[in-house]
Amino acid sequence: MTTEEVLDLIKLYRHDLMNDLQLIQGYASMGKFDQSNEKLKQFIHKLNIERQLQTLDAPEFIFWLLKLKLFERDIQFTMSVDMSQEPISAYDEKMKNDGEVLLHFLKENSSKNMSVIPLHIEIFYEDGWNIKYVISKALNEILDVLKDRDYFFQGTENNDELNLVFKYK
Repeated sequence: MTTEEVLDLIKLYRHDLMNDLQLIQGYASMGKFDQSNEKLKQFIHKLNIERQLQTLDAPEFIFWLLKLKLFERDIQFTMSVDMSQEPISAYDEKMKNDGEVLLHFLKENSSKNMSVIPLHIEIFYEDGWNIKYVISKALNEILDVLKDRDYFFQGTENNDELNLVFKYK
């Protein structure tokens, strides 16, 4: 990554932070303290998730996730991280590659009338490291195609979402 690309990444990150802070300030300046407090709680939660993410020993995967969040504006991206002392670094490149393949697949196979792809990523340790991609059922047209792929460890669906879990052990 070039110096210019790093600076662009920092600019985007700062822009997003400023948007969040201005929204909080705006509610407070209008006397809407309940909304301001709620947005502040959401902001703190988001920063805590990012802090947890950055403590994982998987720099390639983490960097990919941060770039995804900043550069892929057509993805409504949320995340959760459950920490573990189990080593994760051996799976770093594979996790990044699997995520890139999945994201490319989602973008290529989602409806053209969808302006935003909702995606929640859960990172947790349970009999190995797991990366769970939770996708809105609005993308249900891709389910049959995904079932035919051998690189997905597990796929389950309920009424509202499709869960794809990659397991690393």
